[in-house]
Parts: sequence; structure tokens; C-alpha cells
Amino acid sequence: MKRVLYLISLLVLSAGISAREQQKAQKDESRLLRLISANSAEIVQLPDGRTYRKVSGNAQFVHNNTFIICDSAIWDVVTNILDAKGNVQIIQKNTRLTSDLIHYVADANLAEFRGHLVELTDKDNNRLRTMIMDYHTKDSVAIFNYGGAILTKDSNAIESITGVYDAKKRMYKFAGSVEIKNDSLSMKSDSVLYFPETENIHFLGKSLGWRGSDFMRFSKGLYDRKKELYRFSGGVYMNTPDQEIWADSLIFQKRISNAELFRSVQIIDTAQSAIFFGDYGRYLDNPQSALLTKNASAAYYSFDKGVADTLFINADTLKYDSKLYSQTDSVERSNAEFRATLANKDAFESLLKTLEKQAPVKKGAAPAGPKPQPKDSSAKQVAVAAPPSDTLSARNIDSSAHSKPDSSAVVKTPHFADTTTIRYLHAYHKVKIHRSNLQGVCDSLVFTSLDSLARLYGDPRLWNENNQFTSDSIQLLIKNRAVYKVELMSRAYTIAKQDSVHYNQIKGADIIGYFTNNEISRFDALGGVSVVFFFSEDSVITTMNQKECRAMKALISENKIQRVKYIQEIESDAFPIVTLSAAKMKLKGFNWNESDRPANRFEVCDRSVNKSERESVSEIPLPYFNHTNRFFQFKTRYLPDIKR
Repeated sequence: MKRVLYLISLLVLSAGISAREQQKAQKDESRLLRLISANSAEIVQLPDGRTYRKVSGNAQFVHNNTFIICDSAIWDVVTNILDAKGNVQIIQKNTRLTSDLIHYVADANLAEFRGHLVELTDKDNNRLRTMIMDYHTKDSVAIFNYGGAILTKDSNAIESITGVYDAKKRMYKFAGSVEIKNDSLSMKSDSVLYFPETENIHFLGKSLGWRGSDFMRFSKGLYDRKKELYRFSGGVYMNTPDQEIWADSLIFQKRISNAELFRSVQIIDTAQSAIFFGDYGRYLDNPQSALLTKNASAAYYSFDKGVADTLFINADTLKYDSKLYSQTDSVERSNAEFRATLANKDAFESLLKTLEKQAPVKKGAAPAGPKPQPKDSSAKQVAVAAPPSDTLSARNIDSSAHSKPDSSAVVKTPHFADTTTIRYLHAYHKVKIHRSNLQGVCDSLVFTSLDSLARLYGDPRLWNENNQFTSDSIQLLIKNRAVYKVELMSRAYTIAKQDSVHYNQIKGADIIGYFTNNEISRFDALGGVSVVFFFSEDSVITTMNQKECRAMKALISENKIQRVKYIQEIESDAFPIVTLSAAKMKLKGFNWNESDRPANRFEVCDRSVNKSERESVSEIPLPYFNHTNRFFQFKTRYLPDIKR
């Protein structure tokens, strides 16, 4: 039994020794640099007794499945170091490196490329060039530190001060003054990763980009070239000739020029003098359009006599669109022209002409003399429920005035060239409006430059100073970026608050206000008009005047009625205030609901407005591609197509 155990121990020991010897042999084999072929090889002895081998003519070496090819080499067999020169190549699987000189330390698996030019070509025929490069043959990793550039098979370029190529991961990393030319996009970045197999570029630091006259900035991102998809984050900024855009992150699909924006979205549109906000948005570049949700709002800014003012709009959803006039539908054009024609019509004067034509003439009577004029009274100066001096616009008039439009009362609608850009704004659900002299709420709002009308639907209410305006719908006619006319259409009701008890009121089918220099200058009411005015003596309200008529027109100055015309006055009564109850001082349908009125712009838009960066970013130096031009020796400078 003892002999058996002894023999087993010897076998185990010998097996261990054999394994160690095998590992040592494998290690020696991996260390070994072997000469495969050459035209000549000779041993040269140095004075200190050391020897080296001088190899000449088509020399080929192999080490760790790495082939080294050169015209000549000095090979120190003892130190396992090879100095090769002349058409030097290192070939490893799908990677080829070329240069004038290399210093190869086999024990360190390190090839130090030095020479006039070093080039690395990968599987996809991308070419990386520099002057100094280290290549680690065991890990298949190339490193450069003194400037380099890659030119892809599609002639796109990436350059930087330092860079790494990992052949096993098939990945490039560029860092330090990175400049990129990819298709129509030129960029700068702190650091990027490039994957040639997928053609993806990952941006790892602050990055800037130019495409034509467009600019972008972000902190992190991805460009998927095959899908033509960009993903940017870390505070995104973009500008085009007409827009500036901010967002926390962005996804852009180049094929359809569609961008999705996330969180803290802001779009400045200089063509519209507008700013759009939201926490989610979709933006289409051509034709330009935007959809904003999640606390969406818009600000339309204007300047009147050097004074800035801004109209803020908030809604669950804001949608902006634009298209050329030639792209609009013929039915859409016809409807817009009809609306504009009615909106530009003077309904009160048309009603007068209609009544004159309808005046009966007795048979055999002499020709009538001058037509009777409507009752004209010089009113005491009474504060009136004047429509807001800066809002939107309306249509619909008294049914008797819907005859063929009188040419003298119609302003011609604007003519559009086929290349004119038509703009649209749609606001949906829980709409709020605030401007210094206008506040309002409604369920939806629509504006188009095709007819220059802004239409408010769904229980629309407007407030101006002490005035409230309500109707089934409200329409505003905009001219030269100012309100020209406001129409309260169907069941119109205006209220002007005198104090907590007394309210001037006008009620009718339609109420129309005209503006001059953003101030109400004329006020018409049409169709079953009821009026309540309160008069004061020595600053004390004493009398209520109540009238009913078919129509009325009031001329206004400094927000006070100066002259009133009534058509077919039916009733006019004056009552001492002391004889009236609170109910008697209000017309049917009275509803003063100022609590719904946005008190300030922050109740409509609580966003801070980003300052324009257009001027500052225009001063950023453009990519110049010094390394690309240097190493690839272009006859013309490799510059991006950037317009400033």
C-alpha cells in the first residue's frame, strides 16, 4: 500500500512539473519574436560584445499573431526589441498600421510608431492619421497624443489632440479640441466616442454644432447616422435664422426634420415676435410648426411708440403651424376671405343703408325728401364698457345687414403671393390670456394670418380695466400687429364696473368695438340692444338711464362716450337710484365674474424668459480642421459649409 501511495505522489508531482513547464513554454512562445522571411540577415557584433541581427529586404516578422513588415530592421534578440524602417506595416486581423519607423518592444507588446506619417486602417477602411502613435499588440489598442484625424470611407472627418482606437471593441475615442465633419453637420466637442460598425457618435462633453446657418449646443448626445437620429441632453440650445430653441433634452429625426423637446422648452420665433413655452414639444423644421403641452404658454411681444407690451397665452395644448399660401387649400382660402370680408365690413353703416332702402313710400306721393337720420344725442361723458384696446377680433352682425356687401363699406382683403408664409396658432382647453390692458379666458383660440382674425370659443370672457365682455364667441381683427376691431358675437354682453353696486351695461346680439392707436374710439351694438347707464352729480351716482333700441353707435374719447346714435329707439327711461333695488339695476343675464380674470402674467405664464444668445454664439470660432487638412493634404481647406 505504501508503494502505491508513493507512486501516486510521484505521478501527481510529475504532472504539476509538466504543467508548469508547459505554461513556461507557452510564455516563452508568446514572448518569441520570429523572423519569417527576408532577403538577407546577418549577425553584427558590437565592441562591447553584444550582438544584433541586421535584416534587409522585404523583412517579415511575427509576434502574438501580429505581422510586422518592413524594408529593413535591427533586431536585438536578447532584449527582444525590433527597430524597423522603410514601408513599415503592422497587420493584426482587420487592422493595418503603416509608418516610416517603429520601435517594437516585444516583451511589452508595444509598437512605437514614429515618422513622417502614421496611418491606421480599420476593417471598414476608415483611416486614422497622426505623426506619433503607440500600438499595444496584445490588447489591439492604438493611442495618439499629439494631434490626429480620421477620414471615414464616406469622407467624413473627426480630429482631436488625443485619441484611442480599440480594435477589439471597434471603437474610437477622441478628446481635446474635437472637431467633426459629418454629412452636412460640423461640430466641436470636448470628447466623443465613434463606433464605425454602427456609425454612431457619442458626445461625452460640451458640444457645438453648425449646419448651414443653424447652430446647436448641448452637453451629452448621440448621433445615429444610419437612422439619421440625434439625441441631445444636458441643456440644449439651437438657433435657426428665425428661431432660438432651449430644452433640457432633444430628439431630432433628420429625415423628417422633426424634433421632440423635453422639459423647460422655450422657442423664440422672431418672425412672429413670439415666444413659446412648455415641458414637452414637437418641432418640425420644414414647414415650420410646433406643438407644446405640459404647462404650455406663448408670449407675443410688440412695441407701440417705443413702449414694449406682451400678450401671454396659456392652454393645455398650443399648436403653431406655417405653410406657403400656394400650399393652402382653396376651400380654406375661400372661407378666410369670407370671414375677412365680413370682419372688415362696417355693420352699423350697412344697417343704415338697409333701413333706408326698406323705408315705405306711399303710392302717388311726391318724391321723398332727405331720409330721416337716426336719433343723435350728445351724451354726457359716461364711462363705457369699452372693449379692450389690445386683444383679438370678431364678426357676425345684425341679420338685417346680411345683404350683399356694400362696396363703400368693405375694406379689401389682403392679396397674398404664392410664396407668402401663412401662420396659424391653435390653443386648446383652459385658455388664459393676459396683457397690460387685456385679460381673458376661453376654451379654445384660433388665429391665422390668412384672415388676420383671432377667434375665441367656449364661454369666452375678456376684461379691460373695469370692463368685462362676454358672448358666445369673440373675434378680433388684427392689423399691423395691433387690434383694429373686436366683435362680441351672439348674446353679447358688456359690463363696466362703477363701484361694488353700480355697473354700466350694454346687451345685444352683437357688439363691435373699433380702435385707434390701441384706444377704443367707436362702439356699436346691433340687434335688440338694451343699455343701462348710471349718471352722477357732484361725483355721486344719482340716476340710472335705461334704453332699448335696434342698434346704437357711440363715439368714444379717453374711454368716455362723447356722442351716441340710436336706431329705432323703442324705450328710454330714467330712474332715481334711491327708488331701485339691486336686481332692477341689472339686465337679464348679468354675471360679473372677475374672480376668473388672470390678475397678472404669472397666472398665465410663470416662466422666466431666456435672454437671446444669437449674438454671443455667432462669435464662437468655427471648426477649422487643422489636423485633417494637415494629415490628408487637401488641395482646398476642409471647411464646413457654414453660413453666418
